[in-house]
Amino acid sequence: MMTHQFNPKTCASDCFGCKLITLSFGKVDIDGQKKWDKNHQRNVAAYTRLRHDGTQPKSVNGAAELESRAASVFEIESGINLGGNAKAGKQYDEIQGIIKAGGTV
Repeated sequence: MMTHQFNPKTCASDCFGCKLITLSFGKVDIDGQKKWDKNHQRNVAAYTRLRHDGTQPKSVNGAAELESRAASVFEIESGINLGGNAKAGKQYDEIQGIIKAGGTV
């Protein structure tokens, strides 16, 4: 096993051995990573279901929460939470349907 110690006479400013001495590894948060993985899997599954239903969520992140609280297509596609006001969401959906059909509101 070789070791390196800084020597101002032999070490240049770009000495690889000196750079390796300063190398350190951080602590990995395994529990946090597992939690993130579990949430990400839930979000991916929810995003896939929403896409299969014909809607386009803004992002995979937060798709599980969006799927559980959204009462309308407008809420899913815009990401705007209407606070559980299903009537307002349905009105937005109706208006969007009319606009897509080429009618006037």
